[in-house]
Amino acid sequence: DMFVGGPVTMTKRVNLDVARDYMSPQETKLIFRKRNWRSVAGFHTRSAPHRAHEWLHRFALEMCDGLLIHPMLGRKKIGDYSHSAITRGYRVLIGDFYPKERVLFSGLTTYPRYGGPREAVFHGLVRRNFGCTHFIVGRDHAGTGQYYDLYASQQLCDQFRGELGIEILTPREPYYCKLCDGIVTERTCQHHVSHPEAVIKVSGTANRDLISRGERPPAYFMRPEVANSLGENPLVVTT
Repeated sequence: DMFVGGPVTMTKRVNLDVARDYMSPQETKLIFRKRNWRSVAGFHTRSAPHRAHEWLHRFALEMCDGLLIHPMLGRKKIGDYSHSAITRGYRVLIGDFYPKERVLFSGLTTYPRYGGPREAVFHGLVRRNFGCTHFIVGRDHAGTGQYYDLYASQQLCDQFRGELGIEILTPREPYYCKLCDGIVTERTCQHHVSHPEAVIKVSGTANRDLISRGERPPAYFMRPEVANSLGENPLVVTT
């Protein structure tokens, strides 16, 4: 089962229901071997999946044998997605849209530190320890607000290529283009220059803002099937 993990000792700071969706490094490595995955990309997130995330997942699957979707399921701040909303969203996405034999889901029982570039390096090392050969570092990885430069995390990880024991994937920021009618990047779309009004940023923050106002994310932000799966109260309201 893509979601079944073994027992884990939880701390008081971590919700006990996370144990259902947690795998140890020994377990993930065993599954990778059983599936004959010689290359595995790790994907880090603290959100339910949106369309830009889907683009990153498929980008990684074009390059690697398998994909480990590895969201943080530790402590949350008010306004973040709940553990259950994240897992429900991914159950739908993996179960109904991805090649199930090439994707594995497991929660990571830690929490965001908003440490930007140095935290991105830490996240890569963690995924190496879980058996990944590649790790996706997106735009403003582990950032907060406008504090870090957009690609600062990628740049720092680039400095340590060859030393981390894991290959760093550094795609440009995916966005929705009205004229291209899809998720693209500045490497595949000219309209961020010629028609910037056609560009719509797609992010976990934007999706959470819509949901917090009681609005449904448009289909180009989040797949309707995923949005339907999140439940009536998908965001954390107390700590």
